[in-house]
Amino acid sequence: MLRRGVYVEEDETELVLGRVNDGGNGRRGASPVCLIGRLLSEKATNTYALMDVMIKSFKAKGRLTARDWGNGLLVFSFELIEDRKWVLLQQPWHFDGALFLIKPIVGSEQPSSLTLSEADFWVRAHDIPLLCQNLETIEAVAGRLGHLVAYENPNPLDPNEFLRLKVKIDVTKPLRRGLNINFDGEKLWIPFTYEALPDFCFCCGVIGHFYKSCKYVDRDLEVEPKDFMYG
Repeated sequence: MLRRGVYVEEDETELVLGRVNDGGNGRRGASPVCLIGRLLSEKATNTYALMDVMIKSFKAKGRLTARDWGNGLLVFSFELIEDRKWVLLQQPWHFDGALFLIKPIVGSEQPSSLTLSEADFWVRAHDIPLLCQNLETIEAVAGRLGHLVAYENPNPLDPNEFLRLKVKIDVTKPLRRGLNINFDGEKLWIPFTYEALPDFCFCCGVIGHFYKSCKYVDRDLEVEPKDFMYG
C-alpha cells in the first residue's frame, strides 16, 4: 500500500488460529460454550445490574461468567453445555419488563457480527375446529408465525380450547394477532395469545418500544393503549 508517497508491502499471509486451550499445536481442547445477549429496550439500563440479574436467572450448575462486549452486547461463557441448552430452552427471557434476546455463538462466529432479532415464544392458537387439532395444523400455524420449536401434542380424545406451540419469532416484525383460515369452505378467525410477552407497542405490535415513542402514532391525537389495535 502507499503511505505518504512510500510503498509499503503488507504481509497478507493467512494466520491460522487454534482453538482455545489447544496450545497452538492443533489439538482440540476445551472451547468456550457461549451465548450472546442483548436487551431490547428503549429505556436506559445499568449493564452490570443486567449481567448480574441474568446470571442469577440462568441458574447454571457450572461456572458462568458475563462480559460487556460493547454496543449493547453481552457475552455469557458457560462451563457446561447443558447449562446453555437449558437457557435456550427457557426462552423468552426478560429484564425489567423488556425482552432479553439470546443466541448461541457457534464455531468461528464473531459476537459483533451476529444479528439478534429472534426469540422463542409459547403461542396459543384459540378456537381451532376440533377436527383440525392435529400436528399438521400446528405446523401450518407455526409457519405463519415463524419457525416451530416445540409443541404440546394435541389429543383428539381430549380436545383443548387452544393449540399450544413454541415458535421462533422475528421480533422486528409486528406480532400477529391471529390468522384467517378456511375450513370446509367456511372462513374462520383464529386469535393468538402469547405467553410471557414482554413490553411491546400497542400501536404497531412491535416488541421493544412503547406506543408513546412509536413513529406511527399521531402526536396531535390524545389516545390511550385501549384505543390501538393491540390495546
